[in-house]
Amino acid sequence: MNKQTILEQLAQKYPACLGIHSDIKDLTPVEALQALLDNGYADVSYGNDECPSYFKVKTTDDGEVYESYIYLYDDANMEGDRASDTITFSVMKDYGEPEGHVGTFTTIEEAIERA
Repeated sequence: MNKQTILEQLAQKYPACLGIHSDIKDLTPVEALQALLDNGYADVSYGNDECPSYFKVKTTDDGEVYESYIYLYDDANMEGDRASDTITFSVMKDYGEPEGHVGTFTTIEEAIERA
């Protein structure tokens, strides 16, 4: 599947998110976007955020429902200029330990596992 099709499917629930932060989405490897899609994440990017964001409602083994977010960050310097084409994946969740910022990861697989 090509990148544009994957992006459109990720934004199916919230179509207005498709074009937001397209510069960072363009840098994101197609395999990372496919992994988000395959794992049930939806694009919830907002223009006032720093980067694209993807959301999924999850349930613990105990039946507790929580929200998981994965943010895609580009490598920018202090002035906001792109330093490289590297994308990192930051995980936030509203349940469990740790709650809040879980960490920033270099692979989408680790981010999804920790989300």
